[in-house]
Amino acid sequence: MLKVRQFKESDVYDIHLDYDFTTESRDGLCDHDNIVAYTLVDGEEVLAVGGAHIMWFGVGELWVLVSPEAKRRAAPFARYTKGVVDSILQEHKLRRMQASIHVEDQPAIRFAEWLGFENEGVMRKYGIEGDDYYRMARVS
Repeated sequence: MLKVRQFKESDVYDIHLDYDFTTESRDGLCDHDNIVAYTLVDGEEVLAVGGAHIMWFGVGELWVLVSPEAKRRAAPFARYTKGVVDSILQEHKLRRMQASIHVEDQPAIRFAEWLGFENEGVMRKYGIEGDDYYRMARVS
């Protein structure tokens, strides 16, 4: 049974991904003082982890890690994610939530748009390997 629970740092290391995400990158998600995050689980299995780094009052940076199993359960994953994003925006009085999405990750771009994010432009050579990313934001 799917359930959203409070985030634990170990969730970032326990989630199985179908792409390379280094330990250093996982460390980077947890190495912030002001994280608001949640975890989607099925029993003990971590399916998705995500939330926001509150950068300063009114602004947060969205991040999400999604397992292959969560992708297979796209509809419930999407509903849970929308609820979490909306909750973070409201509870933390964010006027802006932004995200960085690889320019070639079409599913993530469509998902961000479905969540109400708009593409603000290309961040050239932004990624760890020098890849381009889009800056997407939801502004209220």
